[in-house]
Amino acid sequence: LDRPLHVDGEAPLVDDEQGARARHAPARRQHDGAARVAAHLDLGRPPQQALLHDAATLHDADAQPDQVRVLTLNDDAPLVEYAKGIVNELRANFVRVEGDFSANPVKAKIADAEKAKVHTMLVLGGRDLESGQVSVRLHSKGPQGAKPRAEVIADILASIRERRGH
Repeated sequence: LDRPLHVDGEAPLVDDEQGARARHAPARRQHDGAARVAAHLDLGRPPQQALLHDAATLHDADAQPDQVRVLTLNDDAPLVEYAKGIVNELRANFVRVEGDFSANPVKAKIADAEKAKVHTMLVLGGRDLESGQVSVRLHSKGPQGAKPRAEVIADILASIRERRGH
């Protein structure tokens, strides 16, 4: 090392470009996320909260967009349970899926999913629950109509397999 080691054998703390404290390790470069964590520590938040916040941010930033988002028209318990069943079935098949079961307006939920570039949105309402169907909406292509739940899930899985070359 070109810098002296502390008694404990670790490199000394030095200020980086953002003024955050970090260990100087010339042999390896710090991951960009580590600098963000260090910067959060100086914002007056408790260290645990800053680390948890930034770990979530790092996870979200590094993750690919959802392949599917399940949206409910409202937060009625039976509808939310139906939607959670679809989310769980897709996750069991290794699909990147999230659910929005809040009472927010469905237009806002769709706009959020479009902004996040989610490929497939499954919009569920009372009629879908009663008939065992799912209303499908594709990114930038709009509504595709209601289809049976099993058919929609099979189509999603086939589409993903086709893109992966399996």
